[in-house]
Amino acid sequence: MPVVIAEALVLAGAVDGVPLSHPRILYDDIFGLSDTTLVASTEATGFPKENAADYLTYDFWKGTADSATLEAQAATAHFIDYALIAAHNMGDVGGAAQFSYHNGSSWVDLTIEVNPGSNRVLAFLFPEVFASRVRVEVTSDNSPANPPNLGVVMAGKALAMQRGQPLTNKPMLFSRKTVFNTNTSEGGQFLGRSVRRQGVEPPLRFENLTAAWVRQHFEPFVTHVQNKGFFGFVESPVDYPNDVAYGTCDLDIQPSHDGLPDRMNVEFAMKGLRE
Repeated sequence: MPVVIAEALVLAGAVDGVPLSHPRILYDDIFGLSDTTLVASTEATGFPKENAADYLTYDFWKGTADSATLEAQAATAHFIDYALIAAHNMGDVGGAAQFSYHNGSSWVDLTIEVNPGSNRVLAFLFPEVFASRVRVEVTSDNSPANPPNLGVVMAGKALAMQRGQPLTNKPMLFSRKTVFNTNTSEGGQFLGRSVRRQGVEPPLRFENLTAAWVRQHFEPFVTHVQNKGFFGFVESPVDYPNDVAYGTCDLDIQPSHDGLPDRMNVEFAMKGLRE
């Protein structure tokens, strides 16, 4: 269940006129804004709240009780229709997560409470709200209390891609990127193998995008990758709900015309993690 889609979206079948079979790029983020104040109900020593909003996957926020909340208080309201959690250990500790927003008088659920049962990157898609306060609540049923570690928490407006990826494109599931260390004896006997590094590196390709759409909707993402680098990617929310990744792109993203003045193609590789 790495992608959790609100029932209202399933019934609608599209967001902003874009089918839920089209990829979603998750980069717009209220938690990471410079004018956002982070408020945590509790913080374990060495696990401050800022760790969940710095986009890095090696440091974490962690509460001190069976239930803990992390809230983003932005200076102004923003459109929000997705949330993401990456680099967590909810699968290991039996943790669960739920997002909500403040409507000016009370907290309103954006998602159901989800116990993912694994440490895979978790994304939520839900009907759009306009809010300046969003929070995630994490719980654990372990005794004594062992709250989950959250390395990355994001929420904002998803970029719904105008087109799906070509059928000739390699799916994320089959785009594993693994570096091994294989040990052999002088006589060529295998002594063992270890994994030095692993993740996914899916090639992302989109064709026949209108030039106006690229300039209005895709260019802000290109600028974000150039400056901040990190984003989430949902390959096809309804068709392949397990294919969610969080990562970065190390090269400039350069859309180009495909022979027509109002049509463009773009191709780039994402280096990311699924778990």
